[in-house]
Amino acid sequence: MNSFTPLLPFPPHKSYLTLRQQIVDYLLKNRPACGAPFPPETQLARDSGLARPTVRKALNELCLQGWLERRPGVGLFVGPRTAFPGSPIFETKHSRIGRVGVIVSMFRDGHMDWFHTPILEGLDEAASEQGLSVELIGSRATDLKGISQRLMQHRYDLVISTTHSWPELMALAEARRQGITCLNAGSRTADWDISNVFEDNEQGTALAVQHLVGNGHQNIGFVQVEDPALWVFDRRRGFLRAMAKTGITLEKNPVLWLDPKSHGDWPTQMEMYLKVLRPTAMIFGASASVQALSRLLKRGWRVPAELSVVVIGQDDAVPDWLKGVQPVTVQLPLREIGRKAGQMARQLIETGDIEKEIIIPCTLQPGDSVLKR
Repeated sequence: MNSFTPLLPFPPHKSYLTLRQQIVDYLLKNRPACGAPFPPETQLARDSGLARPTVRKALNELCLQGWLERRPGVGLFVGPRTAFPGSPIFETKHSRIGRVGVIVSMFRDGHMDWFHTPILEGLDEAASEQGLSVELIGSRATDLKGISQRLMQHRYDLVISTTHSWPELMALAEARRQGITCLNAGSRTADWDISNVFEDNEQGTALAVQHLVGNGHQNIGFVQVEDPALWVFDRRRGFLRAMAKTGITLEKNPVLWLDPKSHGDWPTQMEMYLKVLRPTAMIFGASASVQALSRLLKRGWRVPAELSVVVIGQDDAVPDWLKGVQPVTVQLPLREIGRKAGQMARQLIETGDIEKEIIIPCTLQPGDSVLKR
């Protein structure tokens, strides 16, 4: 891949804006991997003919927005924002540009997973419409002290969390301590007394039950990975309530809980569960739990011939786990969640307040994993 080279000449005024846009255009067109080396400030100044303070101003803004990443004493690198589309806000119809900080985890191999990518894409779409500057908080070698200093310096209008590992929760707590309004965008994990925009898990699980019952299934099981997060219990509750509405009597406990610390035991648990309950269909409450079928599938077991399957979540790894079968999935409204988070940011700026809770419905995506009985 060709390295970035500035396009000459630059305008006499606000040339840092031109350089900034050229770098964004290059990153969007070429999509270099997150963490790839990027030309340093000195080289950019030499190649562009611009003064180093001018170059530095452009780079500082791009680093704040996550397009680039500085590692002290090491150099300049491509940032994680290249993994999703969009560009910084340079002009807006609104009276002022809103500043939104997004707490993110570092992504494996420089890429985001199936869950976070569409949320950030939706947020970026809303940013263009709502006049928001989206800045990523959290990167390599960024400790809580550094995040705290950044929060104090930049005074975000809104801090959004889309992930819930311990370092990100600490960053969210620090933002709240500083009096910054916070929003959780994505599946609920706990009641933090902050605003939330998330998927309707009960409604989504009910879609799965209705689809299976409509295809003639009555003995339906439910699989979930043990986790204290609220979305886990929302989906379980949605399953039990939807089954009760069908009038189908559940004579045995239909929920199989998988211990995340004993991943290697999942296939054994699944085989025992199927032997005892003999369901004709299963709803997998999280995509990872599909891996519990691995041993049976290796033996030549087939979906949907032996078991019909509906998966909650659009993880693109699931077809591989099902030996090439495209699953029926309950699609989480992830892009819509991101867009709504951006709209809430503008609402906060204009009115000083946002809703406590917004729940967005899921949809059902057809597939080949359900057999009509």
